Amino acid sequence: MKGVNYTVNEVLPNLYQLKLLDKRTKYFEAMWEIPEGVTYNAYLYKGEKVVLFDGWKIGYGELLVKTLSELTDHIDYYVIHHMEPDHSGSFKEVVSSFKPKVLGHPMVKTLASEYYRIPFEFKALKDGEELDVGLKLRFLFTPWLHWPETIMTYVQDYKAILTCDAFGSFGFEQNLWLSRKYFMTVVGKYKDFVIRAVPKLSSLEIEKVLPAHGPLWGKEIIDEWVKWAKGEELEKATLIYGSMYGFSKSVVNKIVSMLRERGVEVHVFGFNDTFHALVSEILTDIVDSKYIVVISPTYEGGPFWPVRDVVDTIAEKAKYKKRVLIVNTCGWGCVPAPYKSSFEKGGYDVRTVITIKGSLRDEDVKKLEEGIERLLES
Repeated sequence: MKGVNYTVNEVLPNLYQLKLLDKRTKYFEAMWEIPEGVTYNAYLYKGEKVVLFDGWKIGYGELLVKTLSELTDHIDYYVIHHMEPDHSGSFKEVVSSFKPKVLGHPMVKTLASEYYRIPFEFKALKDGEELDVGLKLRFLFTPWLHWPETIMTYVQDYKAILTCDAFGSFGFEQNLWLSRKYFMTVVGKYKDFVIRAVPKLSSLEIEKVLPAHGPLWGKEIIDEWVKWAKGEELEKATLIYGSMYGFSKSVVNKIVSMLRERGVEVHVFGFNDTFHALVSEILTDIVDSKYIVVISPTYEGGPFWPVRDVVDTIAEKAKYKKRVLIVNTCGWGCVPAPYKSSFEKGGYDVRTVITIKGSLRDEDVKKLEEGIERLLES
């Protein structure tokens, strides 16, 4: 395909990574802004048996088959770790060309049949089942990382684990921020299942982590994901604001100054008439913040839509027990605590809700001081 970049590298003896570099997709899952791009990583083992692990996004199947054909003339097994079409999208082309036996979670047979409408030979795996292909493979069920049928493959001989979406990353190079961004946007709702998977993974000797998105990692990426899942906190605040005409921005400046005077690092994400922050980056920043501050105007007698949508997304996707301060600015139509119920549904601790009418006055500054003190209380 013209203009499509991909690489083939032998990352371990006889184990090849086939990596497609996608710079075309602007919104991952048609939702999350990814200016840094994303990769789709398939893996091919050539030993006593030839095994393909996962594939490429739908639309790239013919290119994957062409690339595979330069490495092998047959595939014995096709391991499906996860049926989402950014990994299984080449299923029809691979199965039609190579006729492999498909291995996966029992749910894979139904999903693949419904998605791709072609016949294929299938074996349902069991949790912990092993297969000798010249290397010993062990299949591990890791549900809700991030679909119910997700599995991983442990390659004992290489002390390596193929993890599909888990421990993946946006971008093309090692970057913890981009892995955290991937964690929060893709897996965030199911972050507790990262912690639940740890006992199963900690029993294994792991030196290499081979995900289906982004670069390869060592075992340290597992530790990082566990920290993010737990929401381990810094003395840091994520501040989200909306400002149509500058009144809310003056409140932002005052609160940022107050927090920094108290030793709190502040990261600011705004929605104004010249710039809208990326929701994916707000979610990423929240992970290690102790505090969240929302400053927002009233719009048409209700919440300011961009901030409302962000708060609803946080409450749904990033369920942490972090402390929250809400400041509502208004003119003729003040809406009390417009975001309080959303945050509380997500498990957040809303400490204070402040309403400011019009421009900032001395009595408003006093209310902000009191709100900050309440926010920082243990």
